[in-house]
Amino acid sequence: MPMQIEPAYDYQFQDRSLVLRVIKRPVLEPLVAMLPRRLSPNTITLTGHAVVWIAMGWLLTAARIGAPLLIFLAVAHVLYAIADCVDGMFARATQQASRLGEMLDHWLDAITVPLVPLIFGLALQQPGGLIIASTMVTALMHFITFDHGYRLGYVRLGPFGVIEMCLIVAAVFGVAAGVGVECLNHPWLAGFSFPGMLMVCVILGGLGELFFLRQLCRWPGDFVTPVVLLLELWVWFHFGHLAVSIAGLLIVAVVVAHEGRVIAARLLQSAFLRWNLALVLVLGVAAGVSLRLDLSPQGHNRVVVMVIVYAVIIGTRDFWRTLRSVRTAKVVPAPSAVAV
Repeated sequence: MPMQIEPAYDYQFQDRSLVLRVIKRPVLEPLVAMLPRRLSPNTITLTGHAVVWIAMGWLLTAARIGAPLLIFLAVAHVLYAIADCVDGMFARATQQASRLGEMLDHWLDAITVPLVPLIFGLALQQPGGLIIASTMVTALMHFITFDHGYRLGYVRLGPFGVIEMCLIVAAVFGVAAGVGVECLNHPWLAGFSFPGMLMVCVILGGLGELFFLRQLCRWPGDFVTPVVLLLELWVWFHFGHLAVSIAGLLIVAVVVAHEGRVIAARLLQSAFLRWNLALVLVLGVAAGVSLRLDLSPQGHNRVVVMVIVYAVIIGTRDFWRTLRSVRTAKVVPAPSAVAV
C-alpha cells in the first residue's frame, strides 16, 4: 500500500531547543533546500535512527573501545540529531507531513533517545548505577513528553533536548577518540569524572523538565505504570547484579512497549490504555522469581533476555496495529479528551 500523504496534516508542537535556534537558519534550512524533492521524509527518519542502532550493535560486540568506534559513535549521534530536525522540516516544506511520519518519528525516538545515555555510559565506562539511572530518567521523560502531547494536544520540547544531548555526546566521543577514554575518567568533582558529571546533569535536567510539564498533574494515573515498571527494573538491576548493557536494553524495551500506547492514542485520537497490568506482572514475576531463586548473574541475564523478547513482541504487535490503522486512515474519535 502506498504511503498516504496528508497535505493538511498539522503536527502541533512547541520546540524550545536552544541549539535549534542557532543552527536552523544557517545550517538546517539550506540542507532541507538541497535535498531531492522526491525523497521521503520517512527515509530521513529511518536513516537517522539506523545509524544509532548500528553504533549500539558495534559497541556491544566490540572487543575494545578504540578511536574508530568512538569516531563512529560521534558521527552517528550528529547524523541522528540532524535527521531528527530535518525530517519534520522537509516534510512541511514538501507538504508530506502525515500521521505516518509522526508515528515513525515518535515511536522510533522512544527506542533511540534512551539509547543515547546508555551508549554514552557504556562507551566511556561509567558506573553502572549512573548509566541505568540516566537511561531510566531519559526513557521516563520521553514518555511524559508524549503523554503531554496526548493530554494537551501538542508536544512540548524543552530547551535542553535530544539535539543538545546528541551534540554534546558526539563532542565528548570526539575528544575521547583523541585523548583516550582513560584520560577522561579522572575524577573531577565529588568523585565524578567529566562524563559522569554530564550524566548527572542529564538526570537532574530531565527531572527539572517536569516543572514545565506540570499540567499533567491532572492525570496522575498516567504515570503509575511507567513508574512501577522502572522501580521493578531498578530493584532487579541492583539486587540481581545484571549486566549494565542487558539492564539498559531491558529499560528501553519495557518503556517502549508501554509508551507505544500513548503514541497510538494520540495519533488515532483514541483512548489511552494507561494500566498495563500484563507488562507489570511479567516484569515483576520474572524479577521476583529470579531473585528468590538466587540465580547467578548469567541466570539473571538469561531471564532478562526472555523479558526483553516479550516486551519487543507486544511492542511490535502494537506498532503494526497502529501502522495499519494510520495507513488506512481508520481514525476513531476518543470518547473524551481525558479518556483512560
